[in-house]
Amino acid sequence: MLQAYGWLGLSTMVFDSLFAIVLSSNFVVAIADNVPRYNVQAGCVGAAEQMEGRLGPDTSILSVQERAARCVKTEEDARTKLVAVWSEFEAAERSACIGASSGVRPSYVELLVCLGIKQEVRKIRSNPAATSPPSR
Repeated sequence: MLQAYGWLGLSTMVFDSLFAIVLSSNFVVAIADNVPRYNVQAGCVGAAEQMEGRLGPDTSILSVQERAARCVKTEEDARTKLVAVWSEFEAAERSACIGASSGVRPSYVELLVCLGIKQEVRKIRSNPAATSPPSR
């Protein structure tokens, strides 16, 4: 096939590969530009159902629906916070944390925690002397 297309065939394959790489990298950046949209309802219902009976009859008087509703409210509050602070995080931090928090049950709370950790690590790396223990 390369002989049939000669140099043009090879350059087309290279171009296609580079185009795929550029397209995928821009896609990641585009995702990190805005707070993602997650369907937290399903994750909250699943988590509430898994907790049923595990807490014991006297430790939780909430129904599965009430626990799920509280979970959804917590996730919505976390998303609101994320929208407010999104620009404080570097694009690489946002991309890494989006990837880490978008599993089977994506969570804004997990995303917020991940970003907070990344931000603290960045601060420590930029000023390691500030985190050294005091000398005796």
